[in-house]
Amino acid sequence: MGSRLKNLVIPLWFIFAWILYIAIRMLRWNNVYIPEFINSYLTDFLCLPIILFLCLLGVRFLKNDANFKLNFLHIGIVLVEFILVFEVIIPNYSAIYTADFIDGVMYFCGAICFYFLQSSGSNFRVLNSLFHAKTQRR
Repeated sequence: MGSRLKNLVIPLWFIFAWILYIAIRMLRWNNVYIPEFINSYLTDFLCLPIILFLCLLGVRFLKNDANFKLNFLHIGIVLVEFILVFEVIIPNYSAIYTADFIDGVMYFCGAICFYFLQSSGSNFRVLNSLFHAKTQRR
């Protein structure tokens, strides 16, 4: 199990996106004013890169392949599932959720952003080098 975790890489963009997502959710929970675009759409944009990265980590762990990348089909399936569930199905059963075309656009933009972040590679190595430098000092 240790060999599967030694190549764990958490990119800085993921940490930033996760912190920003949590901050927005906490501000909403505490009824703090957030500009409308940020309140309505930024979390939708950030959602898929966060979810897709967690999926990527899971697949890399299960396949024991640190170089595995999600392709357009993988990303597209998750994108379609999110749009169907959160913009089509749930709004029909809950007054809290509303169907919004722009939410779907934000999911799509987040998915495309993830694809290019994943493909760039350099973003995925930032903390890996820090991790290896720390373990080499021991």
